[in-house]
Amino acid sequence: MGQQKTRGMVNGNVLVPLPSERTPLATDPALRAFVLLILNAYPNQVPNRTDIDPRMLNTNSPRRVDGQDWNTRFEQKIGKPRPAGVSVPPHRPEGDRVSNS
Repeated sequence: MGQQKTRGMVNGNVLVPLPSERTPLATDPALRAFVLLILNAYPNQVPNRTDIDPRMLNTNSPRRVDGQDWNTRFEQKIGKPRPAGVSVPPHRPEGDRVSNS
């Protein structure tokens, strides 16, 4: 087993709502709260790459990745395969019976 911890910053582009689109217009309180929940999921920043798209924001985010590697090895002898956990008695010819008396 091995672990790898990656830390740092990652840069990326994301489309965000324009400032004029960040106010919920719904009058129903439950719907308004739901829309506000979605809008609050976006970064509280205005687009800064409007040369590409009017809503594009280029920003950095912290990156934290904890990786684990697992390695397992199974070995099997070459020969007649048998199901695991099954005991097979030795083969006896038809005329060589063992009596229980």
